Parts: sequence; structure tokens; C-alpha cells
Amino acid sequence: MNSEMYLIIKKGCDTVERNSGIYSHMDCFLMTMELVYTSMNLDFKTMFVNAWRFDYNPDNKNLAVYSYEEYMKMLNSGYLEVSRKQIPKKDVTVEKLKKYIDKYQTVVMTIDCLCCPWHRGYHVASIWHACALTGYTEEGILCTDPFIKGYETFLVPEYVFEYGDFYYYTFAADPQDMNMDGLMKYIISKEDSIMEGIKMIQVFDEDIRKTEKCSDLFDIPEDIYLCTITNGLKAISDYRYQLAFLLEGLYSKRKKEDEKRKEIYTLLYHTSDIWLKVQHMIVRLFYEPRRLEKTKEKISNHIMSIIDIEKKILSEMKECVNECNSY
Repeated sequence: MNSEMYLIIKKGCDTVERNSGIYSHMDCFLMTMELVYTSMNLDFKTMFVNAWRFDYNPDNKNLAVYSYEEYMKMLNSGYLEVSRKQIPKKDVTVEKLKKYIDKYQTVVMTIDCLCCPWHRGYHVASIWHACALTGYTEEGILCTDPFIKGYETFLVPEYVFEYGDFYYYTFAADPQDMNMDGLMKYIISKEDSIMEGIKMIQVFDEDIRKTEKCSDLFDIPEDIYLCTITNGLKAISDYRYQLAFLLEGLYSKRKKEDEKRKEIYTLLYHTSDIWLKVQHMIVRLFYEPRRLEKTKEKISNHIMSIIDIEKKILSEMKECVNECNSY
């Protein structure tokens, strides 16, 4: 790896030390995109502006586990400064990928974990995965996969490239200034979709209460942590944490204390904790299915609390924005 690429990865590691709390609440895509943002000297936390959501498909009873394309749509915001372009299949060779790395520093690879030999889902489950090509040596292309392998680079077997898609990023616009009130105004402009998400939380709860067999909850019986429901609940918990983290950072830049604004991100952290409790209950059911009826009742109680709190968060955001508009 050349010295410039070493500094980029080193900078990513330094960022982990500064913001270690947030990294346990990011998935493979966000951790990979943090490398992209860092290499472009941008604040990766702007990725969290659309984090508050709940997507549930009542037809197949699955919480959404997003594809790369769906993720990029959700990241589409005036606050974000990057634009992606896909590398043509004809350019997916070791020598040409080296040139993309030289020019763009970080190249994102997305791949089905069925074909990803360092993923726990290799030959087990079909789940898309993201990681980054960040350098190269005479032996081949170096990958950084912070979600699975931390920030130590490793050589990618050349045959893996046949199964991946590859993207590079350029500046889409000048970075936008962000403050807490401006972000809350942006969030409440999406009130209808947030309220629809809260309604779907109720639907999710109703479907859990109708469950008669624990096995109906788990689509990949070989591994609880590959199941859609456990991945989905962890993601939902993480989304609340991500937005709270961003709002808290913006709040810290304010010149005066404000208990209402502080309560908003505090409540988001709280809902993140409750969602994680729900996920832990589901995991326990995987090993102790006899607890199904008692667990369903406990989950329902948690979800009712979540709905009340999330409605309160939205209401308090609207109050803060209305106060700003009245000045």
C-alpha cells in the first residue's frame, strides 16, 4: 500500500477512536461509506439525516433489510455532498481497479455474502454486503471491511471480483452547513412518512402477537444473526442512535442550554435502547421457544412505549421549529 493510502486508513482508525460509540451502531454500508467520506475530507455523520424510519412489509412479515440501491435513495438529501458512479464490468480487472483506487482513493464493493469468503454468510445465506477497496500491492487489491474485519487491510482473492459491483464517488455539491434547528425542520418536512412508519410499528406488533410458532420468525434457521428479523431490529435501533448522535453533536455547537432540544436526542437514544431490548428478546426466543407467549407480551409493552415516545419526539421537534419561525 502506498503512503497516501496508509494515511487514509490511519485517519479512519483515528476517527473510530474519537467516535467509538457510533461505530457499534453502523452497518457494513455506513462503515464503508465512512471510509469514502473520510477520504474526501467530509463529515460522515451527514449520512444520518434520514435515519429515523421504520420499514415493514406486512405481506411477507419482514422488516426491511436494504439493498445498496435502496440505501442510496435514502441517502439522497441536500445535506449530502457525494455522487456515486458504477464502474463498468469491463473495467473490473485488477489493473484497472488499481487505477480507480489511485484516482478516487476508496472504491466501494457490494457483494452477496454467499460469494464473500470472509463473511459468516458465505455459502449459507443471501445478504448483500458492502466493503471498500482502499489500496493495492504487487500481490493484488487490498480491501478494508470495518464491519467484519476492522481496519486492517487484506488481499481480496481475485475470483471474488467476478461476483461484486463496484462504485466510486465524486463531489456532488459544496458541503452544506448544518445546525440542529435546520435539521429538525428538514425532518418534520417528512412528517407524513415518519407517522406512516409509526403506524407500521403497530402493525409489526400485531403480527408478532399473532405468531404461533417461534420458527415462523426465523428465515435462516442455521444462524440467528443472519435472520431478517434480528438484522432488521438491530438496524432500527441503530437508526435512532445515529440520528440522536447527529442531533447531540449539533446541539453541542449551540451557545446556550435548551432542555427541550436536549430531551429530543435523549429520547431518541432511549428508543434505540428499547428497540435493542426487543431484538434481544427475539434472539432469546431462538434458543428458548417455550417462552413465546410471555415474550410476546413483553415485546408488545415495549413497542407501545416506543410509539408514545416517538410521537413525543416528533411533537417536540415541531414545537422547537415553530418557536424558531416565530422569532
